Amino acid sequence: MSYPVASSPSKAVYPVLLKEMKHPVIGEIKPLEDEDSVFFVVVAYEQRELEVRLEPDNCTIESVIELAAVLIPLLSERDKISRQIIAKELLETYNNNWREYDEMQEDETWKTVSNPLLSEHDFKKKFFLESITVMGDSCIEFWYDDSGLFAGHSIIVSSFDGLDFTDAYAQMFG
Repeated sequence: MSYPVASSPSKAVYPVLLKEMKHPVIGEIKPLEDEDSVFFVVVAYEQRELEVRLEPDNCTIESVIELAAVLIPLLSERDKISRQIIAKELLETYNNNWREYDEMQEDETWKTVSNPLLSEHDFKKKFFLESITVMGDSCIEFWYDDSGLFAGHSIIVSSFDGLDFTDAYAQMFG
């Protein structure tokens, strides 16, 4: 399927959709407001809607859509792999550094909060997939809510080798 390319010289690097398009696998592709080269689709995942951002990042929009079309049917499997990466890279950090903290009370005194150590299994269940970004033809980011484990920081799993997730890591954001 061919997508129209903008004729404006400032948009020549990034082909843009001139209108909403329907894709047979990922559904309705819409331009993101205020971002000429970024698009999104909304897909059903675990009984809710999940936004998938599509960013050309010096590739054609066709390349990004192609990667997203292969990713979407594999979402559950890649989510599971992403949670394993989160556990491998952040479980020890949580158990050793983030589960205990001081919290200010209404009377302005401090109270030490000590949450229990988490097993790998319990830790992985705490993360809630919020959105996905597909950039170019090989970068995928899964954005997770941390359920308060890291003081509300988002957790991002970034794969730089597309669907393989062998060149992937987890990090806190925000």
